[in-house]
Amino acid sequence: MCAARRRPQNRGLPRNLTTHPKGFRYKHPLTRKYVYLGKDVTRAEAIEAAERLNLQFAPRNRVYDRLVGDSSLSVRRLIELHLASLSSDDADKTKADRKWEFGKLSRELGSLDASEVNTHFLANYLRNLQSDHRRRRYRARLVELFDTAVYEGWRDDNPARILRAYKPKTRRERLTHEAFLAIRAVAPDWLQNAMDLGLQTLQRREDLVQLRWSDVEDDRLKIEQGKTGRRLAIAIGAELREVLQRCRDRIASPYVLHRLPEKARPVGMRASARDHFTQILPEQLTRAFSDAFELARLPVEAERTRPTFHEIRSLGMALYREQGWSEERIQALAGHADVTMTRHYLEGHDAPWQPVDSGLSIGRKRY
Repeated sequence: MCAARRRPQNRGLPRNLTTHPKGFRYKHPLTRKYVYLGKDVTRAEAIEAAERLNLQFAPRNRVYDRLVGDSSLSVRRLIELHLASLSSDDADKTKADRKWEFGKLSRELGSLDASEVNTHFLANYLRNLQSDHRRRRYRARLVELFDTAVYEGWRDDNPARILRAYKPKTRRERLTHEAFLAIRAVAPDWLQNAMDLGLQTLQRREDLVQLRWSDVEDDRLKIEQGKTGRRLAIAIGAELREVLQRCRDRIASPYVLHRLPEKARPVGMRASARDHFTQILPEQLTRAFSDAFELARLPVEAERTRPTFHEIRSLGMALYREQGWSEERIQALAGHADVTMTRHYLEGHDAPWQPVDSGLSIGRKRY
């Protein structure tokens, strides 16, 4: 199907340039938004500006790459170098997220000259993303990327480092202890065990469902975190021991958290991630917690803000803090690399009241 013919007043104009009742406007190839060029801009000036911009943002094809070769300082080439320099020890999900994010940057910014990209351009790029959460993530990727450019000698500075550090508002409501107990009261036994184990150990759902009985040895619960690779040997105190004892039921399973499937399926029809029919997958944990939340009939401001199973991790940190644990001890149990992340999880939970003394002796002096 052939493209629609241009209007008579736009014929002869470069791609992305169109007339405007008060002059000309240019459709930015990356943001897809129109930019008004001003009433005092002549036709010749508008055409010259559009041709330069089209050339700057035009995707480079195989012929271009063959002619320029490795001497090209394109953002696409920089991304390739950066990805090749990253550690292969990261978790699979971390690798997948990074690959997707850098893929988006390669598609949208890959044709640019990495040595000429400036802070103003990157600030506009981030501003046109959909949310502060996404802006924060892509700012971090850009900082990584241009650090590599400095390291490779392509640039003397990192234009992304002075970009605004976006702080997205917490979308999810914090899970209170009262809400936790209400959800637990209507949850099936296996979900109660998962909630209690998450509250005691502060671990992510992906790590909880991977725990095996073979990981319990010498009064320690050994956990190798899938996201960070940290290896924790958690002391089994009285409370955690009670949870583990409840997990030892009449179901023969190698997994600490387990359940009998609602419907028996042949081996060939089971989920590829499941190696035992009693194994619980992370998404099952999320769905079951959501169902229990609905059964508990708890109030929520909006559907998209209601707490998920992951909020048990944050609640557990807040409860440990109330019992006098320091942020450093909570950080160690959660497996955070930096105490800043621990503080992020603690935000939204009321800090405990600290008892202090008073009693200034002033004698009988009158004021």
